[in-house]
Amino acid sequence: MPADLVISSDDAVWADGVVISQDCSSLHAPYGSTIAAMGLPVEFHCHGLGRYDFSAFATSDVAQARWLEEINALAEKESIIVVVTLFVRSGELSILEDLVQVWHCERSRNRLKNIGGFGIEGPMLASIGGTPKSGGWIPTDAEWTRISDLGRMGVIYTVVSQSSGVENARFSSVIDCLCSNGIHPALGHFPQDDVAKALKSIEITLDRAELHGVKVLTDHLFNDMPRNFRHAWRTEKEKRGRLSELMSERDVRWTSSNLEKIVGPVAAALMKAALEKKLSLCVNFDGEHVDSSVLRKTVDFVGADQIVAMTDRVDVPRLKGFHLADKPGSKLWYVNGTTVAASKSTIDDQIRLMASQLRMTDCEILKATVVNPRRFLPKIVRDNLPEDWLTQLSMHPARTSIGG
Repeated sequence: MPADLVISSDDAVWADGVVISQDCSSLHAPYGSTIAAMGLPVEFHCHGLGRYDFSAFATSDVAQARWLEEINALAEKESIIVVVTLFVRSGELSILEDLVQVWHCERSRNRLKNIGGFGIEGPMLASIGGTPKSGGWIPTDAEWTRISDLGRMGVIYTVVSQSSGVENARFSSVIDCLCSNGIHPALGHFPQDDVAKALKSIEITLDRAELHGVKVLTDHLFNDMPRNFRHAWRTEKEKRGRLSELMSERDVRWTSSNLEKIVGPVAAALMKAALEKKLSLCVNFDGEHVDSSVLRKTVDFVGADQIVAMTDRVDVPRLKGFHLADKPGSKLWYVNGTTVAASKSTIDDQIRLMASQLRMTDCEILKATVVNPRRFLPKIVRDNLPEDWLTQLSMHPARTSIGG
């Protein structure tokens, strides 16, 4: 692996001094695996590593510094840059502010280089889905301002949707507030019974974010939104019918003209906005949140340029006070036996699925796991990525044979 191989998350990729264009037209894999050669992947929208449920964050400055150091060590061991994603209860903003401030201070001193920043799932969500109920609430204007101020410190995005009772003008002001400090609204957790409201919230978010020059994200595509089709087969009964259902749709190619009819108006609006480069889609490639056949059609329709792979991962069976349970043969975590809450899948698991089942090219995988997510990392991170990432990669042999 060449020691002078570097990646830029903004404009292009360099390899041995040769500029490789964003469309990867000059991309080759002379070192066996492009992914292994190009840089540490970003574990985007990650809820926990090792024994840590990120939403159970430490409360004192000293404990927070130790907590962050241990998470950074876990990320370094896995050769990833992790985006710490958490739920915040009403009344916990002060603790979150302290935590993000501690990280920013340490990052300014060139420490904690494997933590890429923070994401907040909520607090304003139209549908709770498998999320902790305590993480869903409607902040006051003053609280929204405090959340927005964290955009200058390292909060990258908040998952947001227009809750019941929140009027359009109010929702618009929330998006303005978030974008004013560079926080990316991540659309998700849509109302299941009000498609018109969901579509209006997408329109408002895209319009307001564009005025601020801020790129919109999504929460994981197809999950917790109205749909016209089956996007996953999870139970044993569903799996037995999967093949016949897939065969009936095998030759149906997704196009701009038939997409809304197939996937539903909400998912179609998000995917078409991605085609227009108005937002980037966060997509879970664990093969269970969304079936691999649907993932393949999604990549074929949208292309890899506007896709950010996300894991929704937590390793321990808890999430902000929720007890999680798994099922044999599955990497999903459930609450109440049937509702999907999170995943045990790592970014390396997802890279393997992209390569083996989806037959994505090295270039597509590189964009989804390295280049695209890095565009959303805070400038303090993008300007000072780990110098030892080549060493970290060499310590992670599982990744060296993914693309080759």
